[in-house]
Amino acid sequence: VTGENFQDGAIIQLINAEDDQIELSVGNIEFVSSTMLTCDIDLDSRTGAVEGFYHVKVTNPDDEWGQLDNGFEVTEFPCAPNEWGDDFDSYANGQYPSAGGWVNFWSGISAYASTQQCYSEPNSFRLEAYPSWARYDGLPFTAAGHTYVCYEARMMITDASKRAILGFAWKKTPYTTGHYACVTIGGSSPFQETYKWYHVLAKINLSTDTWWVWVDDELYRDGTSCGNESSRTSFTHFFVGLGNFSTGGTSVGYYDDVYLYWDD
Repeated sequence: VTGENFQDGAIIQLINAEDDQIELSVGNIEFVSSTMLTCDIDLDSRTGAVEGFYHVKVTNPDDEWGQLDNGFEVTEFPCAPNEWGDDFDSYANGQYPSAGGWVNFWSGISAYASTQQCYSEPNSFRLEAYPSWARYDGLPFTAAGHTYVCYEARMMITDASKRAILGFAWKKTPYTTGHYACVTIGGSSPFQETYKWYHVLAKINLSTDTWWVWVDDELYRDGTSCGNESSRTSFTHFFVGLGNFSTGGTSVGYYDDVYLYWDD
């Protein structure tokens, strides 16, 4: 929030322009300077956020206040009328989740529901890959007929030098893969912490081949390119996977609470 004469300890309110009884939840307010405050805003409809315009009100500790009418707008990202997802909790330990629609894409070593790690109890999806031979598993899905698509998942790596990868793919040849709108954890990515559940959310505009990505609720990609027309029209699967690597040993990673959303 930018303005003038802010004081340390100021309070920020976002008040619905149509109903002043509705406010967005605001937290972690920080005083940066007399002209800037920062805060976190909860935009989850499940916790009360509704679409529309909001007045932005700042009240200083001395009760002096100012308000920007209709200064903030909440809109729904248009990609969620259809949903598919899997938390892997309906499968027995060691079972492949084919009942959820999963199919193997690249064979690697193995993939199965596992109790070794989980974000939501009791299971996650454990993948293991060889050097130079990836393990991908996914859901058949294409861009045809869609404008918007979103995905989210919890991802865990066990070795920072070996990458987990999530997004859309197709087989270019019997040995090579094409990718579209993919997020990587580990490897050369900035996300290197092992045995941590990363939360990844991607929102993709298929008509412009651009995307917005959040990792642990921090914006990572902001309307940048995520592919082109050729890759968009080529991908055949939404997938979770472990990418190729050249070092020794095997690669082990985990996925949980994997969801895909799309428009009609």
